[in-house]
Amino acid sequence: MIKPNGCTLETIFNSSHKLAVPRFQRPFKWGKEEALELIEDIKSHPVEEADHLFLGTVIFEEPRPGQKGAEYYIVDGQQRLTTLAILLMACRARAHVLGKPQLASQIQLKIGFIDPTTAKDLGTRIITSKSIRD
Repeated sequence: MIKPNGCTLETIFNSSHKLAVPRFQRPFKWGKEEALELIEDIKSHPVEEADHLFLGTVIFEEPRPGQKGAEYYIVDGQQRLTTLAILLMACRARAHVLGKPQLASQIQLKIGFIDPTTAKDLGTRIITSKSIRD
């Protein structure tokens, strides 16, 4: 039996796990309307409110025991997570324009992995299928 765990976006985007969209997932279809609706939901939630904003269910399939370094598959929620990753990329670009390189670096840590010793880029947090990358 699968037991659900409550989780925040902060936990997901601070995780050490790579998240992969399986090939069988539908292509990324969200457009401007869906993205703006998600952004409006986030903007309309009072920051000082103690309750978390529910943005929908996200389901991951954990790697099988013994699969070291394997990705967690996004079974449900890939449209939202991909859109949020794109939003973070836009925020990173804006931070560069505003001359805030430290902020841009902090945002980069949410959308990708950086080796702390060498500062080498280790890839993105969300690994999409070719249909979604396109």
